[in-house]
Amino acid sequence: MSTQKRKPQKPRGPRCNEQIHYKEVRLIDQDGTQLGVVSIQEAMGKADQANLDLIEVAPEAKPPVCKIGNLSKIMYQKERAEKAAKKHRQRDPHQLRLRPNIAEHDLQTKIRATEKFLAKGDQVYFVVTMRGRMQNTPALGRKVLERIQEGLEDNFQIIKPVSQSGNQISMTLGPKK
Repeated sequence: MSTQKRKPQKPRGPRCNEQIHYKEVRLIDQDGTQLGVVSIQEAMGKADQANLDLIEVAPEAKPPVCKIGNLSKIMYQKERAEKAAKKHRQRDPHQLRLRPNIAEHDLQTKIRATEKFLAKGDQVYFVVTMRGRMQNTPALGRKVLERIQEGLEDNFQIIKPVSQSGNQISMTLGPKK
């Protein structure tokens, strides 16, 4: 027999009906009108009259705020809003580091990886690092980035063109819209 304590499970949604244990609550009608501070029994009675649920909206307020409404409808709307927020969230671009003297096979591997990222809808940030004497010939780094653009199909757009900053030459590509 295990002696480990189990973590209390987080409720999947807001508390409703018999789960609410307060003496008084601030009540909001299904139309959105505030009915003021009422006892929990009166709030339950109004929810029963309307054949709807009493849903806890703001438990940290003084007194707690409850709303009369359809719990499944509110949960559905909340789920859709979370899904929409997740869909439009900005992701960090994938970063691929290169050197100016990269072998052709290695470059083709980077191009294939880039095609996969672009197909998923992600951005790709290329960084060519110049070291030592190579810093005197930045054209080598630019040539590597041009070879990448030539190797890719036309399913990309240039988000940030080739630019040099110190010993690094960079470029950002994204999927074509």
